[in-house]
Amino acid sequence: MFPHASPVVPGFNISGICLPCLEAGGDWFDYIPLEDGRTGIVLADVSGKGMGAALLMSSTRSILRLVANQNLTPGDVLKKVNELLINDFPTSKFVTMIYAVIDSVDKSISIANAGHLYPVIYRESKSELLETESGLPLGINQYDYIEIKINLLKGEKLFFYTDGITEAMNKSEEEFETERLLKVLEKRTATPEIIINAVQEFTSGNTQSDDITVVMIEVI
Repeated sequence: MFPHASPVVPGFNISGICLPCLEAGGDWFDYIPLEDGRTGIVLADVSGKGMGAALLMSSTRSILRLVANQNLTPGDVLKKVNELLINDFPTSKFVTMIYAVIDSVDKSISIANAGHLYPVIYRESKSELLETESGLPLGINQYDYIEIKINLLKGEKLFFYTDGITEAMNKSEEEFETERLLKVLEKRTATPEIIINAVQEFTSGNTQSDDITVVMIEVI
């Protein structure tokens, strides 16, 4: 279900990594070429792990790809996907999701958030949380999702990630947490690979307990 290569988007460098903790997992990211020439970027996390979560994610992927090309805003895309998943998901199951649309003409990114962790934005040699409107996770109840629109300059980056990063635990049962992630992303050279390496060094051989996924959007 994962993309085989990064999308070619003029003026952008986009990359992502997912490391499932089992043979199959509930994290997912994707790049969606839209009919109007823009590019959709999605990162999502289904509750649970293993094959059951992977099957629910497969269903979510199919629905999102169907809805994404209907010329809707990111917020309306999440609203429509949510309406379909409410009737499709088992009770107590849900999915958090960040959905963004990149416009390479004006270097803008429109973002809608369904209960997912805040993205991290790197600009002016510092990193900080981008506090998007965080709505309900998908598959629970009806909800109107609101998007924000940002413009990035050359060298600036946006990172999406799942809680397998921030909740990764070392042998002393300390979590990696958001502050450590922000520290890693203060470096201009930060990439998904560097984040994964930092988490693995922190956990120091402790068994991975959740799927780990990171997506980077960089203006070049």
